[in-house]
Amino acid sequence: MTIKSTALHPGEVILEMIKERGMSQAELAVRLCMQKSYINEIIKGKRGINADIAVRLEYVLGSNAYYWIGLQTNYDIQTAYKSHNNK
Repeated sequence: MTIKSTALHPGEVILEMIKERGMSQAELAVRLCMQKSYINEIIKGKRGINADIAVRLEYVLGSNAYYWIGLQTNYDIQTAYKSHNNK
């Protein structure tokens, strides 16, 4: 079975949303009560979204926490398929 990965990492969506709002990563980090370096790692796709971060993002960016978890889950599954298909 060949699965084409079309999933976006949630960090890509976060970056677009903060750009649209004229918000910096540093401002987002402050509003989420998180370290800027952690936010930067999410945006670069080096870290994922967990339930706690999803709820924080809901409060700050207005998108439902389930949306963020769904994006992360979809990304993780697509990455797993890709990994298994490359073996």
